[in-house]
Amino acid sequence: MERSGQINAAQTVYKRILELDKQNVDAMTLLGLLEVRANKPFLAIPYFEKALRIAPKSAELHNNLAMLLLHLNRPDKAEPHALHSYKINPNAAETLKILFKCYYHLGKAKQARFYINKAMELQPGNPEFKLDLAQCYDTTGEPDKARQLFQELIQSGHGTIYAYDGLARTQKYNSEPPELAHINQLISDSNTPADDRAWLHRIAGKITDDLEHHDAAFEHYLASKSPQQAYGYLESFIQYVSTMKEAVTPAFFSERRDFGLRIKRPIFVFGMPRSGTTLVEQILASHPDIHGANELNFFRNEANRLSLNVGDTSFFMESLEKFKRTEAQELARDYLMLLTAYSNSAERVIDKMPHNFESLWLLALLFPQASFIHCRRDPVATCVSCFTQPLGEQHAYVEDLAALGKYYRQYQDLMSHWHKVLPINIMDINYEQLVTDQEAQIRRMVAHVGLNWNDACLRSHEIRRDVRTPSRRQVEQPIYTSSIQGWRRYEKHLGPLIEALGDLAQTGKTHAVQA
Repeated sequence: MERSGQINAAQTVYKRILELDKQNVDAMTLLGLLEVRANKPFLAIPYFEKALRIAPKSAELHNNLAMLLLHLNRPDKAEPHALHSYKINPNAAETLKILFKCYYHLGKAKQARFYINKAMELQPGNPEFKLDLAQCYDTTGEPDKARQLFQELIQSGHGTIYAYDGLARTQKYNSEPPELAHINQLISDSNTPADDRAWLHRIAGKITDDLEHHDAAFEHYLASKSPQQAYGYLESFIQYVSTMKEAVTPAFFSERRDFGLRIKRPIFVFGMPRSGTTLVEQILASHPDIHGANELNFFRNEANRLSLNVGDTSFFMESLEKFKRTEAQELARDYLMLLTAYSNSAERVIDKMPHNFESLWLLALLFPQASFIHCRRDPVATCVSCFTQPLGEQHAYVEDLAALGKYYRQYQDLMSHWHKVLPINIMDINYEQLVTDQEAQIRRMVAHVGLNWNDACLRSHEIRRDVRTPSRRQVEQPIYTSSIQGWRRYEKHLGPLIEALGDLAQTGKTHAVQA
């Protein structure tokens, strides 16, 4: 039943087994795995936890729960389970891989490398482990070491799309590389899966762009897209924005003024992807009292779990009524525990998840004394950068230029609403002003988060830290202005985007500066 996709029928059988045998670990485990398959991961956790209470020395159960928690972006909670499994069997490659992932996502490169190197000792021929190590080097500012490993994978016949993608990310091309011919060959091969072909187009686009063949690069970017995905996402977001404008009002916060914790520790940096969030985090994380935790997908996950991330107004209000003060404060404490896993000593910790702008009402409710920095950039430049970068499946709105422009207008509409109704001080930082008037804007940001000035913030490119976004190469360099008008090399291809943005495409730069 389970293998044929009859999940409900399989669940009924396993639950019946549990009724007859309340200590049946296999039934609990299988029920948990079925919830994962049904895309209900939060419902799987109690099954795995109950199974572990009965069989606490099961390495497999600890690994199952650790992998689930990693899937939910909670490496802090996954780590102790993986360590427990490691103590039970220190020579299990699967456990070592899980520990690598825990520390990689926690930004602890030294520990991550220790475990992946140990896994490579056990299985020296495993290309997946070499790929993991390469990606670790890439995100910690060691592109030369990463590039060597990516090249070794390709030369040994393990040139997966991940290896080609990693190799392209670690360098800027000034002449056509030999791998481009193989990438184009894979694109032309009818046996290449559609998803792989799309990814290969993105890689070819990046290489071709570096070679300044911008028209050809844009054709690759277009070929990598699935426009039909964009409009379903856009429709859902339009409904969500409408719900937020109707449901979240000053009265909403007045009625819940005691829901949050009076804690200043979080610094939230948010905005559209590619609007400068990574640069802002890098600058602030240069301050000795601030730690940058990268992008924490906490609030979107929790909003989904609590049914507070939906576009149906009546359903949202119904879910909101169930969200009580005790649950809100428990959620806030859980988030603070996550921040502590990234740094237990820094006075302030940055969460630079761009899409936190969607759930800003929840952040404001839980942490009214935190610092909030909204990154803005010229709308056309922002959208073009989103379109040409590999942002991932959770950003389906970038799959079509017109949908992207319409999404941007909705984002701006939502941010306008937040500025009017949220009982917090949101600082708008404009990317163009930041790169052209650096010290004045950086001083504004440091003052906004309530810390004393430190000259290290003017030398942010000198620090080496874990950066896992497409902007990692840029923040390793002194701040530069060349990207401000970079979108113009594609200008003749941008008709659908310009039309969808409307007046923002004409006055976007002025509007952003004045925000």
